[in-house]
Amino acid sequence: MSQLATIFEKIKEDFFTNHLDEGNRENFELIFSPFSTGFTNDDFLFLDSATASSSADSARKYQDELYEFFQIANTIPLEANFWTISGDKNDYLSSKYKTIIEGLKFIDIDTLKIDMLYEHPVFNQALNAINSEQQKTYTTFYNLKSKLNNTINTLKSSINETNKAIVELEIKMIQENVDKLNEKWISNGFKNDIETKILNIIKDEFKRFMLLFNESKAKLLTLKREHLTSGSDYYITSCSPNNLYKSDALDWKKMTINPAELESLFSKVNIKSYQSVFGNSPLSQLDLESVQFELIFVNVERAWYEEQIIKSPFWDINLLNKDQISIPKITSKLIFVRRVNLKVKKNANNNRLLIEKASAKNLGPFMINMSNYKMGQSLKLKAINTSLHIDRKVVMNVSSKINKKKEDRAVKNIVNQKQQQFISLAPHLKKQFIAKETIKIAALTKPMSLQFTATPLISPINTVNCKFTFIDAHSREAMIVTPEKIKIHYNKKPLNVLIKPEGKALKTVLTGNTFYRLFIEEDAIIKPVVFDFKTTKVNSSKNNFIIKVTKKEITEEEEIDNSFQLIGVIAKTLEDFPNPIKKATYF
Repeated sequence: MSQLATIFEKIKEDFFTNHLDEGNRENFELIFSPFSTGFTNDDFLFLDSATASSSADSARKYQDELYEFFQIANTIPLEANFWTISGDKNDYLSSKYKTIIEGLKFIDIDTLKIDMLYEHPVFNQALNAINSEQQKTYTTFYNLKSKLNNTINTLKSSINETNKAIVELEIKMIQENVDKLNEKWISNGFKNDIETKILNIIKDEFKRFMLLFNESKAKLLTLKREHLTSGSDYYITSCSPNNLYKSDALDWKKMTINPAELESLFSKVNIKSYQSVFGNSPLSQLDLESVQFELIFVNVERAWYEEQIIKSPFWDINLLNKDQISIPKITSKLIFVRRVNLKVKKNANNNRLLIEKASAKNLGPFMINMSNYKMGQSLKLKAINTSLHIDRKVVMNVSSKINKKKEDRAVKNIVNQKQQQFISLAPHLKKQFIAKETIKIAALTKPMSLQFTATPLISPINTVNCKFTFIDAHSREAMIVTPEKIKIHYNKKPLNVLIKPEGKALKTVLTGNTFYRLFIEEDAIIKPVVFDFKTTKVNSSKNNFIIKVTKKEITEEEEIDNSFQLIGVIAKTLEDFPNPIKKATYF
């Protein structure tokens, strides 16, 4: 198991120590995702009232962000060690809550009698709300009667053919004591006075319940929206702090796990609880010296949801389909981290072997690019979508599908397979994402008349297949360069040629016996490259070109990354719905 799991143990420790009362611990749990998803300030502009724009593209983006946050915040956490959004609307809190609000039946408060309440928790709540000496006297009588009634019930359950006569006689004697006690209770125990107050308290509480219900039902109507792209209904959901679009202004907590704490936290790790998060990546064996990251818990706020309604006994659960309204847990907080840096031990054998083999690899839910790594530097952990430049929704959809077929085979094997597939399919997914965004922009833009002269396509006469392999100028390690970074010029003009990936290389078709110039655009990892070459007259291995690429020097003082990663949620366990009051009328 990876020492990186100490990050999650550290987060748990901080939450239960600094964000929760001691008596509340059993109601909360932290659930982590197998795929970290990256966000930027722009992804939360929907929280900024100034963002809502009349332009079509801004309005569409605003709505997409609202809908995505709704999905993230309102998926009911159903698994103990595996969090993901759900593609099933029945798994959303709003769906189950709406079913309750629209289908519940209310208690007929005017027909409620005190003897219906004795055995129900709401009776004790109302009794404890009365603060007087009379209440104490009443409670003494009430407890004694409850004890005698419990004895009678126990005796009734023990009756058989052998002891029937004796037990029934004993029950009769105890019942006579109950009747005498009841008379004293009325005369000396303030029975009628206290029970009148109890009924009045419950009636007042019912009025408050109805006000809360009507307010929540109205908000379900006013805060309902339709997501135009998917046609799905959703409900506006917010958070606090609500300025995630200004991430540097947030109160991020800087966390450091030093060597001693690494050892201490790792000894507490429950391996089984993290197998669905880490998979079985070979990088899980990295020997760490220290870990640094920044942490924030973001509270989920739902103006349309009122927990006090579903906790109330004033509606009848038995008249509804329990499966349709089951809400075992809700997402209380979102767990975000940023600037996750690892320092590995310099002389550890595991680290040397892994560094030699690794380039872009997954480490648990994170991505790690070790091609830039030098001994002594920190490894920077990124989100899957941020590191591979793919659509965040793709990552979340894959995670959701894994959750539905977890029972088929070992979770860690499924997770590891998908983590590796993200890396291998990233160029294709990236192209799909770019194409999709281009189509969106085109659809939202008015047509314009353009005049231009395009460089013609390569003539099919005398063409040859060309292959370009890219290697690190220092380590000679093969490197991946995406087609979007490549431009091929002929006679100082760019060519309109199709460049396709083939493994880690790229291939295209060019005219034979011709001079060309290839440009590689600069990015965050590599320096720009200009490569001159000449093709042969016919197809030949001489048209397989090796291009040396120089990677940029990455220093600890490099530009600070302000993106942040969602790695899990805080789930709050809800109590079972209260039982209806026996013999009460619900309509």
